[in-house]
Amino acid sequence: MSTNGMISIVKNGETIVKVIAGCDGYNAESATQEIIEYIAMGGEDLEDIYEIAVEKKFGCKDCLTVLGKKRSLCKGYSSEPISYRETFDDPQFNPRNKDGSVEYLFIIPMKEKL
Repeated sequence: MSTNGMISIVKNGETIVKVIAGCDGYNAESATQEIIEYIAMGGEDLEDIYEIAVEKKFGCKDCLTVLGKKRSLCKGYSSEPISYRETFDDPQFNPRNKDGSVEYLFIIPMKEKL
């Protein structure tokens, strides 16, 4: 059984962040709330999102990838795999797997600030 997981944050119908874990995906829910709060407060540093995920045991330092609209943090790779950028806009597609499958998926719609 695979334990990969992905958290996709969507705002105004567009994916703004994907947090992709190759292991411990079952901890996605515990990381999701803190990541949402961080982004809602205006946070957008991929390194901070990475640290939140690691702290909540969503993935490990060698398999965790955080993708933003323009840049990425891929500690397990020497560079971002091309498929990650090509599939970024699909919040359901897990670029770690050729078929896009993921065991634990959370898609979070963010609301505009009032």
